[in-house]
Amino acid sequence: RKAINILQAAAALRKEVTEEVVYEVLGKISPKEVREIIKLAIAGKFLEARDRLRSYMYSYGLSGVDVLKMMHKELLSSKLDLNIDEYTRAELLDLIGEINFRLVEGSDDEIQLNALLAKFALIGSKSRRTA
Repeated sequence: RKAINILQAAAALRKEVTEEVVYEVLGKISPKEVREIIKLAIAGKFLEARDRLRSYMYSYGLSGVDVLKMMHKELLSSKLDLNIDEYTRAELLDLIGEINFRLVEGSDDEIQLNALLAKFALIGSKSRRTA
């Protein structure tokens, strides 16, 4: 029943129901968009990653914890090809856990997510230098 309601809402929103429209109805960014943010940050494009994340957060009304859950899921996904070793992936996951703890304790979402993206960029830079 829930799936039917989502599809009906998507059809009412747009003439053609696409994956992007369904995510818009759900109020979530797509996994593809999350992967892009992660890839940009790790590639050292911090400002572009931050601007995209901020835009998605405001457009979809996402909380910092929502974003972290999606990033965590995508970092564990086999669809995310970052060309990083397992140790680096573990470092990134550990950072997500740390930022999640800070958010749950009441820290500012935007500041903490900016710090996370900055750390991703630093780790990506370190990973590229040692490769």
